[in-house]
Amino acid sequence: MTPAHPADDRLVQAAITSISFPTTLDAVEQMVEQNEYVGEGLTDLDTLLEFSPPSGTMWSAPRWMTEVDILFFYHTKTARVRATSLHRSAEQSYGSQNRITRVLAHAVQLADLYGGNLFACACVAGAAEYQAGQPSHFDGRFFAPLADVYIFPSPLPAERLAEYVKIGQGTITPLYGPQFDGVRRLLAEHNTLPGFLHQTRLNQQSFRSVGETNWRQVACAPEARFIHEVQLRAYLLDYMLDEIKDPGTPLLAECHCLRNAVKTGGISDYFVRVGGRWIPVEAKLNLLAEPNLLAQVARYVNVDEIVPTLGAGRDTRRSVKPSGVCLVVDQSGIYLVRDGAYSDCNPGKPIWRREGLRGVTGAQLRNWLLTAAV
Repeated sequence: MTPAHPADDRLVQAAITSISFPTTLDAVEQMVEQNEYVGEGLTDLDTLLEFSPPSGTMWSAPRWMTEVDILFFYHTKTARVRATSLHRSAEQSYGSQNRITRVLAHAVQLADLYGGNLFACACVAGAAEYQAGQPSHFDGRFFAPLADVYIFPSPLPAERLAEYVKIGQGTITPLYGPQFDGVRRLLAEHNTLPGFLHQTRLNQQSFRSVGETNWRQVACAPEARFIHEVQLRAYLLDYMLDEIKDPGTPLLAECHCLRNAVKTGGISDYFVRVGGRWIPVEAKLNLLAEPNLLAQVARYVNVDEIVPTLGAGRDTRRSVKPSGVCLVVDQSGIYLVRDGAYSDCNPGKPIWRREGLRGVTGAQLRNWLLTAAV
């Protein structure tokens, strides 16, 4: 088949998301209503089977997923049991010609085809985002937009899938190292793979060799992926902040914040001294998945004392000049929060993009922050 995207041997991250089925008739009604943006009388499975890029379909995803990453879809074995039970209840309550009864009959047929199988994959169109109020049969609150969906003519049974990965109890099962290659190899035995899956490699870039001389080339490379905040801090922020802080001053970590001798309830990832002023710094994996970031940052700004709990000077109370700004960094780049709002930036649209930091010196970042923090 024609590849969905140009063959460019991209580095990606991947995960399997499990699709179950609602447990009540009310939840089925809610599911059908939620899926009306695609068409009438559709289950969640149908939104993939009838996928159209303009529809704006979002799906449960790890918060670390971003553009060009890959989601695989697995339909649980319990889906048929639930759909069959609800279909009997709907026939008794509504009759065989009721819309929900027909939807449930269709769901049983889909479960016969796809239950207990990995049956599709999708190319992710953008970073995962936090979204509240999703249907109850979706676990989690992080969703990624889908750019393309491919249904495998020959789904991969769970028994074969188990050769490389065991589907977890939760909705999301990340794929690491040989798991990705193994699953893809099994799928290729009886399927033509779509371009976005065939022409990709799992990103296994090692951060172990990162140091003060090469952190930009490694941690700021476009293909770099951070799955945990601790990676972002250890392999990017620690080096960047060391370059921009006042010479001879420590980088304070995991700091309790106080106003008028009372703790604010916040622990800032860092405080860095720039131009004689201590500025809080917060690291996040993906700001699009952080709905309460501004409220969190409000606990770090305009404080007059801090107490670091890690590193130099830990457990020592330190007086600071109140600052109304906070530096925020995620895997997209650098943001500034001032007076409770984003300053010249928004989640997903940083002031300094991470990839762009490869051409920016520590002195340039320091001079920008000296001006921005006034």
